[in-house]
Amino acid sequence: MNAIKYLIPVWLSIVVYAGLSLFSGAVGFLAYDQLVRERDRQQQNLEALQELNRKLKGDTDALLYDSDTIAAYARELGYGRSEERFVRIVGLSNRRKQNHDPGQIISAAKPQFMAESDIRFIAFACGLGLFSCILALDLLRTRRTEIH
Repeated sequence: MNAIKYLIPVWLSIVVYAGLSLFSGAVGFLAYDQLVRERDRQQQNLEALQELNRKLKGDTDALLYDSDTIAAYARELGYGRSEERFVRIVGLSNRRKQNHDPGQIISAAKPQFMAESDIRFIAFACGLGLFSCILALDLLRTRRTEIH
């Protein structure tokens, strides 16, 4: 039984390594959670871009097939027919009828996780610390029994 207790630090190292890898490693629960949040963010951006695409497609169709829409856009740019007269009202801002948002470029965030070498070091340090404590207790016990 005396020698078996020195295997406890090895098992502690394995448990610490497995626990840290499971929760904060590169393929652990925390990294997976970050990937799910990033996927949802990208999905929302994709839906917003698809909605913008539908609006732009409608504007394109209107410009292709509706002469009144083309005339309205031309008037906004200051063009008109020869028989038309323009009245300029001073003091009003020069507003365009439609401003289109070009969308948003979203880059994926870098996932945050513990490096494999850090996990190994922590597990080794825990095992070594427990081994040192067990060894120190055994040395103190043997010294105490030798003194008495």
